[in-house]
Amino acid sequence: MCSPVCSGEREPRAHRPPRAALPGDDRGVAFVVAVLSIAVLFVLVTGVSSLASGEARATPFWRDANEAFYVAESGLNHCLWKLKYEGTEIEDSEGEYGVDPPTFTSQSEDESQGVLPDGSSYSVWVKTDETDGTLKHVTILAVVNERSHLLRATVKQEEQPFFDDDGDGTAEEDEGEETQINFPPLENLGVLHVTAGQTKRIGPGSYLYDEVRVDGRGTLLLEGDTILYVRKKVACAGNSTTNPKEAGYNLVIYIPPLTEEDGVTSQSVYISGNAEFNGFIYAPDATVRITGNSEVYGMVVGETVHVSGATNYDPEGENIGWPASAEIDYLVVSYGG
Repeated sequence: MCSPVCSGEREPRAHRPPRAALPGDDRGVAFVVAVLSIAVLFVLVTGVSSLASGEARATPFWRDANEAFYVAESGLNHCLWKLKYEGTEIEDSEGEYGVDPPTFTSQSEDESQGVLPDGSSYSVWVKTDETDGTLKHVTILAVVNERSHLLRATVKQEEQPFFDDDGDGTAEEDEGEETQINFPPLENLGVLHVTAGQTKRIGPGSYLYDEVRVDGRGTLLLEGDTILYVRKKVACAGNSTTNPKEAGYNLVIYIPPLTEEDGVTSQSVYISGNAEFNGFIYAPDATVRITGNSEVYGMVVGETVHVSGATNYDPEGENIGWPASAEIDYLVVSYGG
């Protein structure tokens, strides 16, 4: 009898128990963790991308918003300049923000053109305080690429007819110093000359000349309230007309005291022979002569004033007022958004 080996029969395999899982073998958990990590990483990348995209979109907003603030400050400085040199124009166009049209805008003023960045503008409202006429409330709305900034300020009128070069801010004349007049930084246009029989129009606004001459039968017409700063001489000859009364506009001619260093040795005003003059002349260092049958509506101030002939003087014109730049300055007393 052969053995199982000899007979070719295979020996039955011994039954092996299943292998127990080794401690720490978390292959299923690792897969879940990997999936969660990828998901978290995806969320982080998406969030950072969205944040970067949001910052890119927000940058122009904050840039325009900040720029609008400085544009509003430009509007305030422009308003101070206009109050000082074109006060009559401001008073004629006062309004309240949100109710009335703006007193002026950057688009309406020549001096603003080409100064502001593209897409920038400002509108300014000026309103005199109801209880204190020396205070003006100013509102400026600045817009930069559809972003806006609202700036409010209160400015106070300071009585200061003169100032001196040392800039001490006082209206009194310092001992041993020549008093200087507050003179606007305007381009000198030379001579305003209205020839015989000619009609010339000017204004509104402020202008600087060496001389103003209106020859016989010449007519100087205003197209709005006007201030003429003249360094040397004003002469209105016979039968001339300067600012006809029926036109209804205010004319102020201001001849500030100058010295030989300025190239001016004398200053004079002549209104002669049936000339008609409607306005205010303030020339504290000039010799003033009014002769013939002249008609003067307003006021004339000079170092010496000589009136002869049958000159008529109409005191109703006294309310034309002093030149804004000779009488007042404005200081900011409150400021905020």
